[in-house]
Amino acid sequence: LICTPSNHAADEVMARLLRNTSIPDRHVTRIYARSIEAAHGSKYKGGLHIDARANFHIRKELEEHSLHFKTGCRPDVRPKRHFLSLDGQDTQVQQRDFDATYEREEGAVLKESRIIVTTCTSACSHSALNKGQDKKVRFGTVIVDEAAQATELDIVLPSLLADTRVVLVGDHKQLGPVVTENSLCRAYLGALETSMLERLYGSRELLPANTMLDRQYRMHGSIRSFPSKQFYRSQLEDDDSIGSRSMHPSVWPNSGEHVVFVDCRHAHAIGTVLDVGQGRSRSATLVENNTSLKNAGEAQLVAITCQRLLRRQVCKASE
Repeated sequence: LICTPSNHAADEVMARLLRNTSIPDRHVTRIYARSIEAAHGSKYKGGLHIDARANFHIRKELEEHSLHFKTGCRPDVRPKRHFLSLDGQDTQVQQRDFDATYEREEGAVLKESRIIVTTCTSACSHSALNKGQDKKVRFGTVIVDEAAQATELDIVLPSLLADTRVVLVGDHKQLGPVVTENSLCRAYLGALETSMLERLYGSRELLPANTMLDRQYRMHGSIRSFPSKQFYRSQLEDDDSIGSRSMHPSVWPNSGEHVVFVDCRHAHAIGTVLDVGQGRSRSATLVENNTSLKNAGEAQLVAITCQRLLRRQVCKASE
């Protein structure tokens, strides 16, 4: 079981598994929340699972690997699905018969799967994985990716499904959990804002094993040197795939320094989502507005810097 705090992160994990491994498609399944399944055509329980997550868009290349898509294509489900009316006015007997078949075939899909990818929330709330205390689907290993961005509850609940081990993957030096519940008292709020990954890392006696991935594949060595010294005790190393080509000297105010920090004192502002959207609650929209930051001054400064580099013709737009 691979869990992430968000749907976007789970989709990225799923995409990489499909792109970078030779695991057969039938062995990898992505589970979305019931509300997302309903928004994408699932007729289970009449498709009446609407909440703020229903607006989430499933990437086209991933939908055929989802639990609801695989289940809907099963021979016993497909004909019954076509008999259900489009307006949802089916009899209770028809719907119950369809739901029973659907649940049975969901179980068959999961039995064929070797890797399940979902969010931390769906891992403990989706009825295909959790039908009650005595009917939980068990996993040998539970992996929580982006664990530093998950609250402790996000990690604990899916971990209860593990029989052998739990693996937390993340970087507590980067973005931490975002807690959106304003009614929590200060003590609880502070506890949730510290991820389990960070807490365990700070208590070595509670951490039986840890591994630091010290090789980076993204940035030029001159950029890597600052975060390596500042945050990682100079332990980061560059992969051989990182090019050694240096930028044109005219780019840098000081030719001996290849990193420039630019002071921008433009204030942050709260992001605004004006469209509530179908199936999206007003409270969810307000939460997003209160937790999403934007900085127009920083964005403008980035755009100006890119324009200057292109005008000087020291690099191409693709770079």
